[in-house]
Amino acid sequence: MVLGILAVAGFIYYTLTTGPQVYEGMHNSEKLRQVKIGMTRQQAITIMGPPLSKRVLLPGLGGAYNTPVTIYNYRTSPLASDAIAFVLDPDSIVVGTSHGK
Repeated sequence: MVLGILAVAGFIYYTLTTGPQVYEGMHNSEKLRQVKIGMTRQQAITIMGPPLSKRVLLPGLGGAYNTPVTIYNYRTSPLASDAIAFVLDPDSIVVGTSHGK
């Protein structure tokens, strides 16, 4: 019983601190540092690769933007408190980033 609990605890610790999702989240955060405000969508995707998901946020729906924006989301590490993402305006220009801290 104790051995089983230790095995589960070890797996959870590995997953949250050193597993493949942690590595991918850290790598995505590092790549996002290269994405700069004013870049085109294609420049940002060339750096980041394909997004995990993307969504359109319309103005007035709790966002800070006055026009519709598209948010490209990337995998974060399991303990990240925020998304790793970049935000595009209607002209497909990067207007914001989030680093998954």
